[in-house]
Amino acid sequence: MNDKEKMYLPNIFQKFLQVLGTINHKCMMKISRRGLEFISIDDNNMCLANAFISRKVFHKWKVFKESYASINLDFLKKIFSSDTLIEEIKQNNESEIEIFVKKPLEMFLLIQSRLEYENVNTQIKHIIGGATFFEATLPSKDLMILLKKIRQACDEISFYINNGKILCLANFLNFSVLKTLTGDVTTVKFKNLKFSIPMKYFSAILPALSLSSKLKISLTEQGVMKALLLLNGGKYKLSLFISSRIEHDE
Repeated sequence: MNDKEKMYLPNIFQKFLQVLGTINHKCMMKISRRGLEFISIDDNNMCLANAFISRKVFHKWKVFKESYASINLDFLKKIFSSDTLIEEIKQNNESEIEIFVKKPLEMFLLIQSRLEYENVNTQIKHIIGGATFFEATLPSKDLMILLKKIRQACDEISFYINNGKILCLANFLNFSVLKTLTGDVTTVKFKNLKFSIPMKYFSAILPALSLSSKLKISLTEQGVMKALLLLNGGKYKLSLFISSRIEHDE
């Protein structure tokens, strides 16, 4: 890990935790030979947030077996602030994960792994799945400005796709906000498509939108919208899976 990566990791980690914490104050942490992964599911199973950080960005990484642990995000956000430097992550044994924080205070964070893989995997598959019939790339800056202005006023946000154009609509009482997004539609199965999702879930990604110029969204046949941020060649990945209402014409 070079000096630039050391500066980048704390900032991106903090923003990822903010997104996860908006969905639920508890999350599941998965550690494997690939890297560190966090999964947060809202209490109604309407939204799942998934954050992945590759082992390649850490200075020292010693993991021999995939394991899971339940984490309190309120506590984790206090530990991993914008100036926190993670020096090493390793497994001491099959049930204990050790994270050594070098700055601002040298300390070890010991996490007990007590979750069963089968239970976690079943819960995730219940939310995620199905073939993709719509996919597009949207400008993060436009979405960021829009969400900052309307997220407190609107309960739901809708996307219309017609002849390759993407329209964003939000309603509240006696007014509506309509904006055309300069996105690129790469896949669409239906001529006219509309899907709507709860604003509180979609706006959860707002803290991380400034990290990338583009946000990829897709829709599955099971009615789940996926919002994806890929950073630094895939070393960092943040996904939101949100249950949606779909209308379409053949």
